[in-house]
Amino acid sequence: MWVFTKHGFISIVTTKKKKKFAIRARNKDHLVALLPDVKIIETTDSDYRFRCILTAKEFSTFWEELQKTITYQNFKNEVTNHLYHTALIDVWVVMAEYQSEQMYFG
Repeated sequence: MWVFTKHGFISIVTTKKKKKFAIRARNKDHLVALLPDVKIIETTDSDYRFRCILTAKEFSTFWEELQKTITYQNFKNEVTNHLYHTALIDVWVVMAEYQSEQMYFG
């Protein structure tokens, strides 16, 4: 699952044994902002350079805390990092085009 937050972009998947969750990011600062007390693993042999591993209970707590950060009416206006904001706009445009194509080619 991809998750875009005002603090950054993460990808969430299960580990190979499917007992834990890998929270992955392309930017270390995004993980630090979202999970400041969790050990971050850096690797150069994967498409996501940074990751941390959470148990199901830790993931549940993380998800519960994450929802508390949604205190705004406009997501894009909450993002202060220019490069990340630009990337979000690019994603927004692609998904808007997808929506339009669905209307015509559904």
